[in-house]
Amino acid sequence: MPRILSQFWIIAIMINLTLACAVYHIKYQVIDLERSYLSMKKKYDIIAEANHTLTAEYAYLSRPKRLAALAAKHLDKKYTHPGKEQFVPAVKLANALELKPINSSSMAVAIQNTSPIMLASYQENN
Repeated sequence: MPRILSQFWIIAIMINLTLACAVYHIKYQVIDLERSYLSMKKKYDIIAEANHTLTAEYAYLSRPKRLAALAAKHLDKKYTHPGKEQFVPAVKLANALELKPINSSSMAVAIQNTSPIMLASYQENN
């Protein structure tokens, strides 16, 4: 009987030590996670503040009165001529701008599935 009790106490002590090590390990994992959470939260706050600032700057810079004044000051009096508008399928435009390579067999199918993009040419004042 004493032998069984001594084995029981040894097993109980081993289980307690194992649980103590597990709790110790989990405690420091939680501390590391809290630190990383706080650093991420600081980064998020900085990005949110920068986004707010950029939104305010964009609203200021894109005011219609300001854009009209800049257009009148810096743009030559070029107007688009409605007769010179062209319709180009998006696939041909992407190929012309070398955005993606296409082969001629898939081009016919792709042209049918895309909506045209309207391009305008400018008329020079002589």
